[in-house]
Amino acid sequence: MAILEVDNIKKSFGDLEVLKGITFSMEKGEVLAVIGSSGGGKTTLLRCLTFLERSDSGRITIDGEEIVGEGEFVVKSKKKKGETSEPDKIVIKSVYPNDGELRVKGLKMGLVFQDFNLFPEYSVLGNLTLAPILVQKKSKEEAVALAEEMLAKVGLGDKRDAYPYQLSGGQKQRVAIARALCMNPSILCFDEPTSALDPELTLEVLKVIASLKKQGVTMLIVTHEIEFAREVADTVIFLDKGVVLEHGDAKELIDNPKTERAREFLNKIVSSGTDTDVVTE
Repeated sequence: MAILEVDNIKKSFGDLEVLKGITFSMEKGEVLAVIGSSGGGKTTLLRCLTFLERSDSGRITIDGEEIVGEGEFVVKSKKKKGETSEPDKIVIKSVYPNDGELRVKGLKMGLVFQDFNLFPEYSVLGNLTLAPILVQKKSKEEAVALAEEMLAKVGLGDKRDAYPYQLSGGQKQRVAIARALCMNPSILCFDEPTSALDPELTLEVLKVIASLKKQGVTMLIVTHEIEFAREVADTVIFLDKGVVLEHGDAKELIDNPKTERAREFLNKIVSSGTDTDVVTE
């Protein structure tokens, strides 16, 4: 059974149609990279999957549980005085649980933001234990033990008492990864996790993500690091103008794209020399 099923997700902002019917699935332990040009819908898709945005229509199923369903809604016709009445319309829309239930079910999707989003007034340990204590009602002892375990996973066991201002950008991102892991999500999601980092710190973070793959963590990564996606991801989605143009094996898709648009995009990345090599051993 797929751990994530996304069925015909659509999202518009006013007259701008950003997602035009996105469908794909993921298996447990899979690493999926979403690539494509800026403005293609990558971040909007991720925000819909982590429930920071609500899709207009489509379904989202996680761990076999349909969290976002669909239903039919009647849209009353609008008419002005003296005009002939038009029939009411039936439209299909996404159906979400109530806010409280959505917050709980949304914990299945962990999210690491590109700009860290650490609380500056809390230590590293405080950042990691806050949500487990407040949201999951863990004891302080349980939360601290979990936080220390996750910090060790990202190579920051010695930074538990440091504050965000005392950390490099790469260390802040690794703390953000550890914080997301503390909530034990079914899928760990990344939104351009290295976009705010210089090349040396980028490599530091990518190595941590590669190590999480070896530990069997299911991950969905929106990234511009094409070589990293090729080496670490199992599958890749190429998203362009709100449409999945290609979806398949990471190495095969990146080395031999089938569509002209994907070839054009990947050739520009290679020729610009902006991609970062990553060591996955």
